[in-house]
Amino acid sequence: MSAKQNSQTLNISGGQLTNVQIGGVAGQDLTANLQQQVDQGQTEQPLMPNEVVALINELAVVLRQANLPAAETDKALKHLDVAREEAEAPEPDKEFAAKSLQRATTVALVASLSGQ
Repeated sequence: MSAKQNSQTLNISGGQLTNVQIGGVAGQDLTANLQQQVDQGQTEQPLMPNEVVALINELAVVLRQANLPAAETDKALKHLDVAREEAEAPEPDKEFAAKSLQRATTVALVASLSGQ
């Protein structure tokens, strides 16, 4: 007798797959274990430029009230100023603004950790 030849087909469309494990033995049953993460669309609306500026201003207030060394506070505030200016630009560079925010928070974090 000839061995039964199985046909295995796996079609995946759309979505993002993570931790994908597919295993099988040729000519036998094929098993697939998939953990699928599908982006169904964002439920949150992106922030408007004026909202971003308001949040940056709030962060500046928090930094001024924090018990950080003056030099680090000034440095972090300068990074926030750059982020605020970029957010207020007619066509803001979101990545540049985000990097400036990241620099400001990094300066503040390092200063707070070194002061402990």
